[in-house]
Amino acid sequence: MSELLTSAVPPVSAPYKNRSGGLVAFGVLELLFALGCLLLLALLVVGTRLQPTGMPPGYSPPNLTVASLFYLFLAVAFGWLGVGSILARRWACALSLACAWLWLVLGTVAGVFLFLALPRIFATLPEMPTSGARAAAMGCVAIVWVIFFLILPLAFVLFYGSRNVRRTCEARDTRPRWTDRCPLPVLALVVLSAVAVPLLALSSLHPIIAAFGWILTGPPAAVAFLVLAALEAVAAWGLYRLRPAAWWGLLALWLLGGISSLLTFHRGIDWEKYLRASGQPDNPMVRQMTTGLFQDPLFIGAMTLVGVACLGYMLWIRRYFVPRPT
Repeated sequence: MSELLTSAVPPVSAPYKNRSGGLVAFGVLELLFALGCLLLLALLVVGTRLQPTGMPPGYSPPNLTVASLFYLFLAVAFGWLGVGSILARRWACALSLACAWLWLVLGTVAGVFLFLALPRIFATLPEMPTSGARAAAMGCVAIVWVIFFLILPLAFVLFYGSRNVRRTCEARDTRPRWTDRCPLPVLALVVLSAVAVPLLALSSLHPIIAAFGWILTGPPAAVAFLVLAALEAVAAWGLYRLRPAAWWGLLALWLLGGISSLLTFHRGIDWEKYLRASGQPDNPMVRQMTTGLFQDPLFIGAMTLVGVACLGYMLWIRRYFVPRPT
């Protein structure tokens, strides 16, 4: 990973193994991911039309809009990266590697919380009366998670992180690209903040947010989401430019988010009210799982460890943000 940390481009005349075929193969895989997202979007739309109420279970009209636009966004992103990889563009190599790292890390974190939640979910299902049935279901979920959140992203990390892949792109794409000037660990944060912008903006369509132990809905929550989207946009641009102020700003934003989460879980807000306001159906299983999980010491401890890891990562990349000479 350290080989992509600077904008300096090593000479393409140095010996390397041509990985054009691999770039095409992984690019096609990314295009398949894009098609998969379009398929999910189509299934969501078809499911809407087949339901008597016009909505899939658990969806309100704003939720459906957010989910549809999210799948469309993913399809465009995967398609863009896939074409760039097939054409051996340097920006596609760097962005695919940064996204793969995010996919691996976020998927691992999500997997931890998933397996904390699954026992509570299965305990409420009448279809699984025995511990054997629950264990089998847990095993199936674990297999799917390992394939899609460990094996696949790890394959992308190993391939796009290869020196030969980078040299192949540099040889076939000799023009300097915008990703060359940004260290990879910072580029990953740029991607994370950039992706957060449309997600936060879309969330303002159905505004509900739990912050600092309170539940905000309606216009105040919409304004909060739009402000957060604007801050993430500014942070993404400043991080890409390696501005120290952007690093401090994102650190402050993360610290405030951590404090907000701790206060929210410590005060024990009315999660039933939150679920109703978010458009979720009155499902006893969801209610019991959510309220119980968010008060579980293991869940809170896992969230604390994630917060400490994020803080450590920010401190680790601090060396890239040095004041420029005047």
